[in-house]
Parts: sequence; C-alpha cells; structure tokens
Amino acid sequence: MDSKIKEELESADIILLLVSSDFIASNYCYDVEVKKSVKRHEVGNAVVIPIILRPCLWQSAPFSKLQASPINTEGLEPITKWQNIDDAWYHVVLDIKEAARRLRDLKPLKEKHAAALEPSVFKFNNYARYKGLIDGEHRWDWLVYMDESAEKLNMVNSVEYHCIPPSRSQIV
Repeated sequence: MDSKIKEELESADIILLLVSSDFIASNYCYDVEVKKSVKRHEVGNAVVIPIILRPCLWQSAPFSKLQASPINTEGLEPITKWQNIDDAWYHVVLDIKEAARRLRDLKPLKEKHAAALEPSVFKFNNYARYKGLIDGEHRWDWLVYMDESAEKLNMVNSVEYHCIPPSRSQIV
C-alpha cells in the first residue's frame, strides 16, 4: 500500500489535500504525503490544492502558503461551515478546473523550455472569481502568478500592476 501511494504521488499532476484535524494528526499524511506533495508543487511538477474540510489549525502547516479551497464571499471557509455544502464543493471544482487549465497551458511551455526561450519572455497568468456584492461593492478574488522555472523567476527584480476600473458592461 505504501509503495502504491508513493507511486501515485509521484505521477499526479494535481494533488488534493483533504484537510481536517484527522489529516493533520496523521503522521504518515503529514510527514510523508504533505512533504512530498509540497516539494513537487514548489519545483513545478504538480499543483497542490489544500481543501479545508473541517475547522482545524492548518495555518502553520507546510501547505499553508498554498491557495486553499473553498473560498466564499467571506474568504476561505471549511466545507462543513458552508450553509450549502453543494456550493462549497462547486467552488472546489472551480479551483481544480483552474489548476488543470494552468497545467494544460504550462505543458507546451515546459516542452519548449528545452529549446532555450528568450530570457526576456515570461508567462504571466491571472485568475479572478467574482465574490458578489459585499457592502454595496462588487468584490473579486484575484490570483496572479508566473508560470516559469526558478531560474527565470530569479531574473525578475520587480513586477508592477496597474488596476483599471471595469466599465459598467464588464461588471457581472
């Protein structure tokens, strides 16, 4: 069983961590699976998505710096705290689909990477999810990322973003 889990962790493109107090208390999950998964995420060989199932102290875990799911209008909320569990899982599915899209977009770039890319070309992506009308204002969750090797990321000194207010026709 242990070798099968290791084999699957090595071959998975997307790794879901189903986070609860039981998961955190499991030495095997925490010491073996999490460390291996986070390492693969950091080097760009996989995308790890922590899915917070129940309230627990996960904020100091090795995966706490990763974008967790699901996020509602209040922010990150454990699935069991959502009024409608189906809505929570819907948002998890959206996050998984976005991870799959990023991986799909990144695959040709990785294959092309062997054929020396111009050092000045960087791949930026962003992902926005409309959170709804909160306190009379339209709110969004934004994730901006660079899909590049550590070598190319080390070449970046700074990145500057200018937000332009949307026109009325662009507001959901």
